[in-house]
Amino acid sequence: MSVLPAWKNAPSAGVDAFAAASVRLWEEITGRDSVSWTGRMADAARQWHAHRA
Repeated sequence: MSVLPAWKNAPSAGVDAFAAASVRLWEEITGRDSVSWTGRMADAARQWHAHRA
C-alpha cells in the first residue's frame, strides 16, 4: 500500500488503528456469515494487523 499517497503519507498510528478495526469488522462479519471468503478476509486482516505490530 505504500505506493498510494494516502497510505504512504498517513500517520503510522492511524494505519495501525485502521488495521485493528479491520480485524474487528471481518471477525464480526465472519461470525454472522461464515462463508469461506469472509473467513479468508478475517485471516488477511489478522495477518496485516500482526505485520503492523
